[in-house]
Amino acid sequence: MDSVTAEQHMEDLGTMENRKSHILKLLEDDSVSTVVLVGDTGMGKTWMAREISECAIREGLCYESLWLSVTEKYDINLYKSIAHQLSPSFITEEWGDEDEDIDSNKDVKDKKMEEEPESSKHKIKAKLEEKRSAALHEGKKYLLLVLDDEGNKMKDSDLQDIRAVLPSGDCNPLKILVTKRKSEEAPVKVTFKPLSHEGSLTILENSIDKKFRKIQGFEDLFDEIARKSMGLPAAITVIAGALNYIARHSSGDWTEESALEKAAIYEKADKGVNPLISCAYEMFPSTVIQNCFWHSVQFFRKHGGIHYNNLITHWIMEGNFDPFDHIEKAYKEGHCVLMELLDRGMLKIQDVNIVSMEGAALNMIDSRPRGYGGTANLGLASVFGNGEWKGLGQITQRDGMIKTLCNPKHWQKVSTLLIDGSCLPLESHDTFLDCMQELQVLAVFNPKFTSIISSLLKMDKLLVLLLRSCNLLEDMAHIKQLKTLEVLEISGASQIKSLPEELFDGMTDLQSLNLSGLEIQTLPSLSNLKKLRLLILRHCSCLNKLPSLKELVNLEILDLSGASSFVRFIDQTLSFLSNIQMIDLSGTAIGRLPKFHCLQNLTRILFRDCCNLHMLPNLQQLPRLQILDLSGAITFNKFNYISMASMYDFRILDLSKTLISELPSIPSSLTELKLIGCSELQKLPCTTSLQNLELLDVSNSSKLTEIEDKSFQHLKYLHYLNLSNTKVENLPSLSNLKNLRQLLLKECSLLKNLPDLEGLTGLEVLDISGCENLDKLPNLNTFKKLEVLDLSGCSALKVEGNVSFEDMSRLRKLSLDRCGGMNLSEIAAKSLECMTHLQILWNHKRFAINLQAHYPHQS
Repeated sequence: MDSVTAEQHMEDLGTMENRKSHILKLLEDDSVSTVVLVGDTGMGKTWMAREISECAIREGLCYESLWLSVTEKYDINLYKSIAHQLSPSFITEEWGDEDEDIDSNKDVKDKKMEEEPESSKHKIKAKLEEKRSAALHEGKKYLLLVLDDEGNKMKDSDLQDIRAVLPSGDCNPLKILVTKRKSEEAPVKVTFKPLSHEGSLTILENSIDKKFRKIQGFEDLFDEIARKSMGLPAAITVIAGALNYIARHSSGDWTEESALEKAAIYEKADKGVNPLISCAYEMFPSTVIQNCFWHSVQFFRKHGGIHYNNLITHWIMEGNFDPFDHIEKAYKEGHCVLMELLDRGMLKIQDVNIVSMEGAALNMIDSRPRGYGGTANLGLASVFGNGEWKGLGQITQRDGMIKTLCNPKHWQKVSTLLIDGSCLPLESHDTFLDCMQELQVLAVFNPKFTSIISSLLKMDKLLVLLLRSCNLLEDMAHIKQLKTLEVLEISGASQIKSLPEELFDGMTDLQSLNLSGLEIQTLPSLSNLKKLRLLILRHCSCLNKLPSLKELVNLEILDLSGASSFVRFIDQTLSFLSNIQMIDLSGTAIGRLPKFHCLQNLTRILFRDCCNLHMLPNLQQLPRLQILDLSGAITFNKFNYISMASMYDFRILDLSKTLISELPSIPSSLTELKLIGCSELQKLPCTTSLQNLELLDVSNSSKLTEIEDKSFQHLKYLHYLNLSNTKVENLPSLSNLKNLRQLLLKECSLLKNLPDLEGLTGLEVLDISGCENLDKLPNLNTFKKLEVLDLSGCSALKVEGNVSFEDMSRLRKLSLDRCGGMNLSEIAAKSLECMTHLQILWNHKRFAINLQAHYPHQS
């Protein structure tokens, strides 16, 4: 091999097998010591490294393969990872199945690994030397070290430290395989480029369930999905995982056919994210899995792989499975979510029991109104993102607890404990906790004590204290003794009416504070909490004001949602909150807001149901604002400026149920515009600039009579349009909106004609019920993907020409109640055999037929 940089672009090597063979040959070359795999996220570098590692072992090319996942923050855990790969006896995964002596020895080993890293290094080196000596007789060639996602994150000196524990020699050399994103000079570099279309199609065909081959036209759909992957292997893996999950499980409204077609035609204007990744996310079936997914995104943006037990425990601590009465139930639900995310390809197995995130999903933008900050209870992924905290440690779940893995007789070694309140004996809870003075993380769910127990106050190493749903707790004043706390949640303590003023004075390291559900009227001083990043006071229904926030310069999340008595801030401005990302005052009684000025990091402003709020401060100096929600702010009537166009990241504007009569200029980045029930809105302004709009809802804006646009053809990403219960007489042209899925025109009583709908080939729901002046039926032959058709109350409708329902094989619901076209029911009856998914048919005689009961073959 030439000593100068040798670079091979992977798109020139054909199939993935050819790629693998090429890299294996490089590693067999005596002149090559390091091979660097370079490419963007999702190009398949980690997958290829795993294949190389397994193949080298299987074919006897190396005598050992070690895998290190290098993150931005790392420590002696790298050595622990090596030790675990060499021998499971270094770190056992069992609880109490071994006898006391064996388990005690294990504890000693673990402790020495933490306290005596030099000793650990010697043990690692000795073990590898033993394997190397055996390899000399077996003819195996090299030791393979894989550094996954390494590059700019590891210093040369650190790599030399790792090399020092790894044996090397002419007969059994050390070979290093590195994956990284950024390209730089390397003796042997293999650059991963996007796959060819044929290569993408091959991966898809090999990954997807055979059931999809039974779908009519599957070849064309496969071809389109491969094209949308843009040659990104991760995108194919994730969408295949989502589709396979639907094929193998009951997934609500999804069928194999509808899911495959959605993937093939899906479009979204997300910069930096492959559309197939976004499509796979939209196939998530529940809010719970969404919340766990976004917590994982936040965590893995700053951390590498984590034991699956720890990830599930994070989800539990963040409240993703609340409410629950037993930890076992929450853990079981968390494990189900974990397996689903693995099946869907969003999470991946990195090592034995270690999981990580699919890197291609880490760039996704959280468009949920409240986002991660509004759904998390502690914000652990953010609070401990600096790498200084060593995490929950080795933990396991058993007997109503999640605790540090150790001999059951050695409770003094426990550093992490999550426990049900019912498992803490009322008479001896002090005694139970007395022996655990090494605790760093303590979470008690549904505690039964009325005051903070004395043994808890002795824990001088405690970093995280969580007391959730503690409705019997009457006093928490003594909590001030826990000066090492970084995360504190005492929530649901509705018996607590007041807090001492000096309560937080000594908690100078506190980063997350959650006092949701307390019946306090005011908070103690927060002036010493300079490190505080999350302040969560949800549903503190008696809280009417906050102390000054001027010292909270690191605050990122301020959540007072549901604090229904809250009326004011003491501070006249919030400009000092330079790191603030979300302000949620939803459901409060606030009438006047402080000035915001230039808050560079603020992305979410949520003022839902703020009934007394009639005016906003100037938002034009908020360059990163993404979401503004004023829905239900029933006295808000205007913006004091004419343009929001400088907010280039602005995505969601919700002014539903406000008194707004006109809109400011909105930036082109907007994806959702909600003007539901805006009783004073008479005209929908021009949307020409909103070319990324996906959702437009002006339903129940009863005075709306005019739409300025003559056509909506520029809204190519629009998938939801709702003009129900408005006074519009004419609609803009909707032709060729191929992404439109739902068109809702209920109770548009003045609407006489529909525009040309010929191009709406993806339409799934068409509801024109109550359009009593509409006299012409659209061409139904266009809507081959329609699932819901509601023509009820269209009393003036006339049937003309060749009307047929025969092409609507996916129709689930057909409503013809009080429909003027009296013979439509007869036409529908003739097409029943074709409508194989039909479940409900409402006819003009005003009764419903449950077709699943009468025609069991309809499904």
